[in-house]
Amino acid sequence: MGLTDREIRTARPSKGLNQTDLRDDQVRGLILRAYKSGAKSWFVFYRRKEDNRRRYLKLGTYPGLSLKDARDLAEIELGRIASGEDPQAERVAARERSGAEAVSALAELYLECYAKVHKRPKGYAVDRWQLETYVLPRWGKRPIDEITKRDVRALLQELADGKIAAKGKPTNVAPRSLRACLSKMFDWAADEGLLPGNPAAGVKLPPRVREHLKKGGRDRVLSDEEIGVLWEHLQGLEEIEVNQGGAPTSSSAIRMLLLTAQRPGEVLRMRWSLIEDGRWWVIPAEVAKNGEANRVPLSPQAQEILDRLRPHTGGSEWVFESQLKPGCHQTTITAAARGIVSRAKMRRWTPHDLRRTAASKMRAMGVTRRVVQAILNHKDGSITAVYDRYGMDPEKEAALTDWGRRVEELVGGGAPGAVVPFPGNRLRDEVTNMRSSL
Repeated sequence: MGLTDREIRTARPSKGLNQTDLRDDQVRGLILRAYKSGAKSWFVFYRRKEDNRRRYLKLGTYPGLSLKDARDLAEIELGRIASGEDPQAERVAARERSGAEAVSALAELYLECYAKVHKRPKGYAVDRWQLETYVLPRWGKRPIDEITKRDVRALLQELADGKIAAKGKPTNVAPRSLRACLSKMFDWAADEGLLPGNPAAGVKLPPRVREHLKKGGRDRVLSDEEIGVLWEHLQGLEEIEVNQGGAPTSSSAIRMLLLTAQRPGEVLRMRWSLIEDGRWWVIPAEVAKNGEANRVPLSPQAQEILDRLRPHTGGSEWVFESQLKPGCHQTTITAAARGIVSRAKMRRWTPHDLRRTAASKMRAMGVTRRVVQAILNHKDGSITAVYDRYGMDPEKEAALTDWGRRVEELVGGGAPGAVVPFPGNRLRDEVTNMRSSL
């Protein structure tokens, strides 16, 4: 029997061990290594012909590299090994050959040997896009050991001023992302012995970006009145989704996001199998953005959303199953959010702003910062956190129950997912206008 997706999702090292290996009987030599942190990586195990030494060739991380894709890639590498090649030695040699080559060579090496292996597909794609858009046109032919902190600072300033920004406008967000990408690339190069140090280390962001962050940065929080308006328009969106013969996944996902304060990507990847006793939702480490599993209590209002979705998507693996690709989860609610903003004439907000809104409102209700951080699944980097493993489930449950009750009050007393008793004519007019625009 070969490995199954279920075995892979639930793989954990035994107590006291930092990692464990699961071997695939279908492709001999393919190994899934599950770490104590919750991360999982694919390897090909083989022995070098000349000295019979064991070698482990890393293929990628799960779930970025699926079981099927890992098997296909493993068969390719094992074929090369059978013909006498040593792919692991080739990787090492490629790193050594790069020496003081151009930045373009370092970028490609970083993308293939680090980003593709250690990052999720989306993270790898973002890094590649940033390097190809901002870095290579300016530094591509320069030797890597000529890049200085001044160069990094100047590049970030050009981006902040809009001189090289994709839309040609000043930006406060892109410089932060680019600095992180450059720092990771140069850190990796230094660790591999390709550079004596990281020229991006310690480089400050441009003044306009620092000032933006000092003022709160991305600080959009919906008001109580806006939450009421949002909920009313979600009801209109749900009617459209159902009347078109589909499941109300977009409207339900936006509601769930506000009620649970979790990340949009985590909400959209919610599985029915990870709902415990109807009251708890488990976000596994491989789905959580920070790589740490999280138990999320579901308020009665959130449970009601699941109850209303079950007749539509209960036969699927995914709670928010894609209506365009059955069998897959929905990948975005951004378009639905923009549509509501436009029709309701609201000040712009994004799905992530609903997470911030929930956290801010809970703090205003008296929930402690520590409990809110636990709900958000933010990492605590303090020394105390290393020894404090208390999950705070009772406190999280109490906080989200109170928050669900507060949302119900704000939207007029109706349970989430039920028809909220807003003025009927306005709602009917809105639904009519939405339908005519489709």
